[in-house]
Amino acid sequence: MTPIAPQQISDRAAPDNPESRKNDLIQLAQLGERLAPHYVINFDDRDTFAEVMNIVRTRGQFAPRRVAAAIGDLFDQAAEVIFASGTRTDPEIIVRVPLDAASQIGVTPGDRDHNYSVAERQDFTWRVIAWARAAGAATVSVEQLAFGTTCAVNEPGTDPFQVYATWDGGLDDEHN
Repeated sequence: MTPIAPQQISDRAAPDNPESRKNDLIQLAQLGERLAPHYVINFDDRDTFAEVMNIVRTRGQFAPRRVAAAIGDLFDQAAEVIFASGTRTDPEIIVRVPLDAASQIGVTPGDRDHNYSVAERQDFTWRVIAWARAAGAATVSVEQLAFGTTCAVNEPGTDPFQVYATWDGGLDDEHN
C-alpha cells in the first residue's frame, strides 16, 4: 500500500463538512509534527488555526500559541492563511493579501463589491508585517503581484501579493 503524504490528507478533507475538515487538519498537524520533513496547511477559519497552533511544537523563536493569539482580525481579513513547517523546516506562515473584499476569509455577503486599491493592500501588508514582528518572526518578506518582481523585505513594496513570515525554528545542522 502506498503511504498517504500529510498534504494528501489536507487535500481530501471534506470542504462541505467544516467539522470533518477541522479534524483532518488537526490530524495533519499531529502527523506532520511527528513525521513529515515538511507539511503545509491552508486554513479556512481562525478557530482551526488556533487549534492547530496549540498542537504545533514551540521551536526556537516560534511560539505558536502567541502567533495564533496575536493574529486577531488579520486572519479574517486575509485572502489566505497558510502554515508550513515540519521536522526539517523552520516554521513559516504565509498571509495572502486580499485583492478585493470577496476574497477575504471572513467575507460577509454585503461586503463583496469592493476592490482594494494598492494603498489599501499596502496598509493591510504593513499590519501583517507588524503582527509578524510582534509574534517574533525572524524574517518577513513580501512577494509582489507583478510577476518577476523581487520580494520586498520588511516593507510592503509597490504591489503586495503575499507576506512570508518565517521563524527561526532552532533546528540544528543535523536536521537541515
